[in-house]
Amino acid sequence: MKKVGLTLVLCLAVVSFAGCGGGGEETAKQVSPLQAAEREASQPPPSGGRPLEVTIDGYASPENVGVLLADRLGYFADAGLNVDVSDPLTPVNIVSYTLNQPFTISHQPQVIAATDKGVPIVAVGSVLPEPTLALIWLPDSGIESIGDLKGKTVGITGLSFEKDLLQFVLGKAGLTLDDVELKRFDNELVPALVKRRADAILGTWNVEGVQMEARGLDPVIQHVEDLGVPGFEELVVITHRNRLSQDPQSIRAFMSALARGTEAAVEDPRLAAEAIAAAQVDFAHGGYQPKPTVAEVEATLPLLSRTGFMSRAGAARLSDWMHQEGFIRRRLPPSAFSTNGFLPSGS
Repeated sequence: MKKVGLTLVLCLAVVSFAGCGGGGEETAKQVSPLQAAEREASQPPPSGGRPLEVTIDGYASPENVGVLLADRLGYFADAGLNVDVSDPLTPVNIVSYTLNQPFTISHQPQVIAATDKGVPIVAVGSVLPEPTLALIWLPDSGIESIGDLKGKTVGITGLSFEKDLLQFVLGKAGLTLDDVELKRFDNELVPALVKRRADAILGTWNVEGVQMEARGLDPVIQHVEDLGVPGFEELVVITHRNRLSQDPQSIRAFMSALARGTEAAVEDPRLAAEAIAAAQVDFAHGGYQPKPTVAEVEATLPLLSRTGFMSRAGAARLSDWMHQEGFIRRRLPPSAFSTNGFLPSGS
């Protein structure tokens, strides 16, 4: 794992929905349903005096700047936590991180899908409470609508829920996954699109989309909500379910420090950009790029949750939709995969 902080390893896990990982290109393959996670499912969370390890959902970006600043400004230490932050080695194995480390950051649909499979994890707070996922292509790609993706290559980060989401979106245009070629690019979605290794990508409008706009590429951006996908908590903090009873204080302390870090980022965007720049030094995706990063910060900060509160009504709608579409076997109540019981007072 590549370190992104001096004292912080925040595993922002993605249980099967959006991307993070090591940066290689490979044809997307169907992976077995959380085999590594299921082997570890009966194990309790780690304990002892070791640092609390946290893995972010990909390379350092504005979406996880609350974690980065909580580390950089000493808010985790103020809360009595010794935290280590890192990025994941690969996007497809993120669920297993949560079963062996105290905290990870993931997408809400991934948490629901993993819970449906019996993985003992739970979301304990929101980081980014609305979806930023989007299908993105260039104006000269020959793509005018989703139906034009037939026969095209779509770049993804490699997480299983991306395929579920694309299956739904393509279906509304009369297509199936067999009508497109999915290719995994981990965190290198923009280079894949610019270098024509992909005709379209499933990225985020506030990161990949803004990066391309900052480079004057005038991308076409189709938000998933505009394509019929219900709203959801894009990024949430997750932990092993056993930790709720075995170590509740560390959860409360972590969420309180994260809220302080997010507040600091919102109040000082320059400081947020500096924290991202410092963290990106150790990542292999090319390092800090000032103009795009500042633009990404400006686009993302208004979206971040400053309280960590998760909408139960929204969670119920998402679970119902995932069951209706056949992505999960049973309709799960919000209490099965999330709780607001460990947030700072007043949230």
